[in-house]
Amino acid sequence: FVFSAHSGLSEHRTKGTVIIQVVKGHVKVTADGTPHDLGSGGVLVMAAGVPHQLIALEESEMLLTVHLETG
Repeated sequence: FVFSAHSGLSEHRTKGTVIIQVVKGHVKVTADGTPHDLGSGGVLVMAAGVPHQLIALEESEMLLTVHLETG
């Protein structure tokens, strides 16, 4: 994902484990009501079903991985 400053993702949930890796910039992820400031190189892992939202505090790039359990 590429975000301009002050853009982001509204609160949502996923059915899999979420891994957010910030490649460039600075984002704030609020997960289950707890804010997490992540700069370049920062990583956050969230369990499936955790409500979360993201706001880019500056122009930012992030890699998002969602691991869905099978079986």
